[in-house]
Order: sequence, then structure tokens, then C-alpha cells
Amino acid sequence: MKSFWMTAVLGAALLLAACDGGPADRTEQAPAPALGGYMADMPEEDGSIVVTGSRAQRAAEPGGDAMAGAPALQQFIAYTYDFQMQYGSTAVEPAMDAHREACMTAGPDVCQVVSSSSFSRNETHAQARLQIRAAPDWLEAFLGNLERDVEESGGEIVSSNMSSTDLSRPILDAEARLNAQRALRDRLTALLERDDADLADLVALERELARVQGGIESIESNLRNLRARVTMSTVDLAYSSRVTVTGDGAVNPVTAALRDVVRNFSRALGSVITFVAMAAPWLILIIPALWLLGRWRRRVNARKRAEKAAG
Repeated sequence: MKSFWMTAVLGAALLLAACDGGPADRTEQAPAPALGGYMADMPEEDGSIVVTGSRAQRAAEPGGDAMAGAPALQQFIAYTYDFQMQYGSTAVEPAMDAHREACMTAGPDVCQVVSSSSFSRNETHAQARLQIRAAPDWLEAFLGNLERDVEESGGEIVSSNMSSTDLSRPILDAEARLNAQRALRDRLTALLERDDADLADLVALERELARVQGGIESIESNLRNLRARVTMSTVDLAYSSRVTVTGDGAVNPVTAALRDVVRNFSRALGSVITFVAMAAPWLILIIPALWLLGRWRRRVNARKRAEKAAG
């Protein structure tokens, strides 16, 4: 009886291994949306994209694609948008705060603030960065108005970029593994409910069932993360101040020197104090040595004059 139960468990595990993998190989690459006018075509609500384009056109023509009658395949695409913007130095942080506030007002189900930071070195240089994740409908309206909002704040969009990651294979692989693990869990549960199992078999089945359940929860967590990347796109917004060139270049060095006079004087005085502090221990030895040397020199000179007068 014990060998029967262990054979059943082994057979269920082999069934799980045989079920993994296959569906992901049937995915087809869909064309990436183009980013035009700082706005790109957005994915469907569930993050999927139906295969369209030249293949759909061939299917509509007589004698077209042989697979035209097959159901349209779906892909799961994660999009990332990147914008670089320049403002006046005093408008950098308010612009970032306005975009962050708009995201927070929309609510976490629609828009989430991933990170935000700002940096100001002086009155002419400021930087800020904001990263958000947003649902397609809200993001479409946000990006559609972004250029206008930036111009109204006295800024400009200096660069924009869109990139995509095809998550179809990881998602379909995870779904296949999840279905196989759930099927194995159901078989193990059914074996536990049998009345003719002894204690050792029940312990082995319970241990295997716990392992399978842990695998199911891990796959479900990974699948939720992958789908979240698809259903909510990532947007990176970088803000920086403009680099201005003034016309009074000949006066600027003088102005800078006058502005830094206190700092330069303090630095020079600090150098003198440091030198005196380092030289003081040596002066205690050098001054007596010089006095003794001068005294010996005077005695030698006096003796020479005396000998010269005597001769």
C-alpha cells in the first residue's frame, strides 16, 4: 500500500513537469506603439494588445494569410515613458509638486507615486525627479496635456522616449505553471481524503501538499507583479533648470570676487594660523640655538681682534 501512495505522488509530480512550459511559445510579437507629439497609443485596459497591422490586412485579402481564421493572439506589454524638461530655476520644484499632486489626487488605483526627489545647489541651479505608475486612461490624459502644462509653466520638453518590454512569455509561463501546480494540489488533496492511507503516507502527502501550496503562492505573487507592470505604465519625469549665459561676462569675475572676499580672507587667515601653530614648537628650539650661535660668533670675533692688536 505504501508503494502505491508513493507511486501516486511521483506520478502527480511527473504530470506537473509535463504540463509546464508549452503555451508561452505560441506568442507573437506585436508592433510597439509610436511616441508622437509626446503621446503614444495606450494598451487595452488589461494591458494586452491584439495583433494587427500587415497580418490583419493580408487576412482580409483573397488568398491571404493561411492563419487568418485563427483567433487573434494577445500580448502583454509593459511600457515605460521618459521625459526630460527644463524650467527656470525657481519653477523646477513647483512643476514637480504639481505633477505629483495630480497623481496623488487621482488615487492609488489610478496613479501611484513611486519616488520623488529635488536638489538645489544655488539660486541658479535646481533639479528634481518624479517617477509614477499610472493606468492607461489617466496616463493618456496626463501625457496629452503634458506639453501644454510645461509651456504654461515657462518650461519646455527637451527629450522624450518610450520603451516597451514584452512580458507575454513570463506571464503565460507563470499561468501554465500555476495551472499545473493547482492540478497537482487537487490530486494530492484527493489522495489525502482516502480512508485506506496509513500514517506514514499521510505525513508524506501533507509535506508534499505544503510544498506545492508554497509554490502556488510564489507563482501567484510573481504573476500579480507581472500583470501590475502591464496594467500600469511607468513614467519618469526629470526636471532641471536652464543654463543661462549672461551678457556681463567681463563684470562677473569681479562680482564673484567681491562676493567671496570674506570667504577668501577667512581661508587665508586660517592658513596663517595653521602655519604659526605648526611652527611654534620649532621656534622654541630654533631661537635659543640662534642666540647661542650669535654669542659664540661674537666671542670668536673678539678673540681675533685681540690677537690682531697684540701682533
